[in-house]
Amino acid sequence: MEIARHIARVVAEATGVLPTPIRGFNANDDDIWVSVPPDTRVRGEPVPNRPPRPALRQEGRPFVAISESSARIGETALVRGTGHPLAPAPELFQHTCIDAPTAALLGFLASSVRLREPTLLEGPTAAGKTSAILYLASILRHPVIRLNLGGQTDTGELIGRYAPRAGGWSWQEGLIPRAMREGWWVILDEINLAEPSIVERLNPVLERSPSLVVSEGDGARLGPGGAPVAAGFHIFATMNPSGGEYGGRSPLSPALRDRFAAQRLCTTPGERDVRDLLFRMVLGEQPAITLSSVGWEGSQGLPATHAGLADVAEIRTLLTALARFHASVDAATRCEAVDQRLGADRREGVVVSRRTLLSVLDYLEARVPEVGIRRATSQAIDRYYLDRLSAADDRHAVIRLADAAGLVALAELPAALAAREAS
Repeated sequence: MEIARHIARVVAEATGVLPTPIRGFNANDDDIWVSVPPDTRVRGEPVPNRPPRPALRQEGRPFVAISESSARIGETALVRGTGHPLAPAPELFQHTCIDAPTAALLGFLASSVRLREPTLLEGPTAAGKTSAILYLASILRHPVIRLNLGGQTDTGELIGRYAPRAGGWSWQEGLIPRAMREGWWVILDEINLAEPSIVERLNPVLERSPSLVVSEGDGARLGPGGAPVAAGFHIFATMNPSGGEYGGRSPLSPALRDRFAAQRLCTTPGERDVRDLLFRMVLGEQPAITLSSVGWEGSQGLPATHAGLADVAEIRTLLTALARFHASVDAATRCEAVDQRLGADRREGVVVSRRTLLSVLDYLEARVPEVGIRRATSQAIDRYYLDRLSAADDRHAVIRLADAAGLVALAELPAALAAREAS
């Protein structure tokens, strides 16, 4: 509390507002939050000349609306296809929660498709980059192919190659010209893991009027002066940031990056987003959201993927604590100070994501009828968080985060605490 009091004094000296230190959680919570009135300014600073904030407009409808022939994503209307074997199945997205970050990303992607702009999404692992593209493809019933790029990717995979056939060799068209002819979407996953010379081969495909000359093979021309490019064709690319914890990735050349007219930085979900996801999967509740001063209504009573947990006593309290814990662990795996980062002893690091939460809920739904919610929660934390860590200090840190989130009070964690502290 002494540190909190010191911070309060510093804030008071700078602003004239003295925050009152209050302990909101238990002793294992090391976070310090400072709350001051929104119009608080540092003494001596000029009053900022900010434009008035736009009034909130309530749409009175959900962010995503689907009919047989069209879909509306926010304020962007798109035509739906009639179905295709390469269109992702809707069943794959039963757990999708359209929280504010997801809605913002979907709206960005929908506008990119409407404008036919090559699209680049950059962000850390588990930021939902690829899944958002696939979800939109599922909504629109649009065919999509996904290419996982890497150091071994060659132009033969993208453009085509000669393959042996009876009596000789024949040209086998690659996925990019095939997608251009058929009007498919293409996802170039981890684009900055591929050799720059390979990716640069796609420069003409990323122009406003995409084109391609298959000089490696039969010399076919697609685009202006050649075979038409189907209207539905679209290129998406995803990448983790180059450098730092994401080794082996090359920065995109300015010429290549500039060809992606639509570029967006994506972030991992925060505590509120994780809670919204858990409520969606267990309670069937879609959150109301606000984007750019526009409010979109939520909904209740939706089919829930883990409805078997909905009647568990204090389930909302438990899910809220689980969201706080998961978001804290995720933040600890991304700590800028490497020596304080969870999993720093492992080259590949540690990742917790939406998939981790799905595994936790699957486990709880299977085990609660046998051992009860408290015991099942303790086992799930052991299985999906603690058992991923090899360093004793990391395991102890995660236990402290579980305690700080309130999970120790909600689950049978004291025994796990003692066992882990003794290991």
